[in-house]
Order: sequence, then structure tokens, then C-alpha cells
Amino acid sequence: MHHIGLLNGAKRLVEINAGLKPEEKVLLVCDTDNTEIAVALAYAVKSVGAEFTMAVMEPRSTHGENPTEAIAKAMLGVDVVFAPTKYSLSHSAAREEANAHGVRFISMPDYTLDMMKGGAQDGATGESALVFNVGKMHIIAGPVGILMPHGLLGELSPKMAEAIGMSDAVRILIPSVQCNIRLAVGTNQTMTFYLDEAARLYEAEILRLAGD
Repeated sequence: MHHIGLLNGAKRLVEINAGLKPEEKVLLVCDTDNTEIAVALAYAVKSVGAEFTMAVMEPRSTHGENPTEAIAKAMLGVDVVFAPTKYSLSHSAAREEANAHGVRFISMPDYTLDMMKGGAQDGATGESALVFNVGKMHIIAGPVGILMPHGLLGELSPKMAEAIGMSDAVRILIPSVQCNIRLAVGTNQTMTFYLDEAARLYEAEILRLAGD
């Protein structure tokens, strides 16, 4: 392990997000671009006393595409799957089948080594993780499509959009033309402008919360 922060971040994912137990079996699914993250997770799984298998595949071409047939079958024989892959497997048929068999699935698309070193432990994605956690949030930020069922090219399920919409959190939304959304906000601005404005609103809300 080249950086102790990697192991600490990986252990948080394994012990807190997955709630891994020593008697459980883990499948680490990665592509050729994310093997270092999978190796860090392997160390963390081993530290718990659980058994792991690592499967490496070529990167998928889009979100929701199934992993290889061999990996899809292997997913059905474990208790937990960690998937640090370039594209999300959350909406793949293989993930849905694994969940139906009681497998806990931790999807980690675009999760980076820097995120792991920094202790980013909220790496769980997908419908169940979002619906479970969104009610605990004070601030939710993202493109306006997060409020629409099947928004963000299908990444947002109806349950996810409903949970975000019903949350008591302050929602900071960034204009987007995806999902056939058109906002009557006058002249279009650059994405940099919108991101800067979102950051300003986020900072203002943090200060407000700190003062309460």
C-alpha cells in the first residue's frame, strides 16, 4: 500500500458503507483503468477477515452496460460487490439480478485515488443508497434533471427523483438542457458561470447553517 490514506479510505468504504462481516464473500469488479482502487479495497476486505475475489474487465462503453458474462455470474455467488469502474453498473441488468439475490452492490463510477486518500466514504450509489441517505442531507446540489424521473440519461429512477423532491434539504440546481428541459432564465450562460454561482449559493447556505 503506497499511501496509508488509501487504506484508511478503503476501510471506511468496506466497514461503514458495506458493513462487511468476516464471514462474508466479496467480489471486486474493476476495469483496466481502476485496478489500484480495487487493490486498496482488497487490502481493506482482508483486514476485516473476509474473502475477496478480484475481476478485471475492459471498460464498458456507457453507463448501465452489463459487465462480462463471467463477472455477472460471479456476482450472484457473493455477499457484497464493489464496482470501481469507469461507467456505472447501477442500472445494468446484472446489478438488478444480483440485488434480487440479496447481494449488496457498491457502485463507484469514476471514484478516484484522491477521493479515497481524502477519506471520501460515501461511495455508494444507486437507488437504495440515495433513497436511504437523501433524507439526512442539509444541501443537495446537481443539475436540474435530478428532480425528474429517469433524468440524467436514465440514471435517476422515479424513486430517486421522488426522494430528492421530498427531502427537506436545500436544493441547489444547475441549469441543463438534457432531458428536454428548457428553463426560462433569459440568456444562456456558460457552465463555468453556473458552477461558480452554485458554489456561491452552496457557501452561503453553509454559512447560514453554521449560524443556526
